[in-house]
Amino acid sequence: MVHLVVERVLEVSVEDAWSQLVDLAGGHRISSSLSASTQLSATSEDTGCEQECIFHYGARATKRISEFDSEKRAMKVELVQTSLPVKKAEIEFAVKKVDDERCKVVGDASYVLDYGPFGSLLGLLAKPKVNRTLNNLFDGVECRVDTGNDVPQNWNGRRTSVLGSLSPEYIHNEAFDV
Repeated sequence: MVHLVVERVLEVSVEDAWSQLVDLAGGHRISSSLSASTQLSATSEDTGCEQECIFHYGARATKRISEFDSEKRAMKVELVQTSLPVKKAEIEFAVKKVDDERCKVVGDASYVLDYGPFGSLLGLLAKPKVNRTLNNLFDGVECRVDTGNDVPQNWNGRRTSVLGSLSPEYIHNEAFDV
């Protein structure tokens, strides 16, 4: 199983960041890789709620909230069905207050790809891509709150250079630990 943790400080309130992450029907508004997301449950803020995601390139995935704590602003989401070559995937999100205008978001992801030992190698090779995807998602949260607009397709976040993504305030993660 490949494990990755991404932590970011966003320039938005903890309430605004949390409301974007728990909006299952609006996942495509903060993720540039999704063309649509549909909430499959009556509510999006409870254990057992599901979301179907459709990627721009045609792949589909259904995610389920397996743990949810609105007071701690934390949830665990697991992949339950997908057309992608993923055997198992889960991610824990947490949002914590830094001050009135900033929050810290954490994405703690674990995944196993199909194809046995070859999939294990592919999983390690995919780790930087998963890191970028989580960072782009967190950028999407910040962008959506700041502008009210959906992030555009294939948007690569707010970073203007690779070096900007290496600053200690911007990122603390295990993306390249193997």
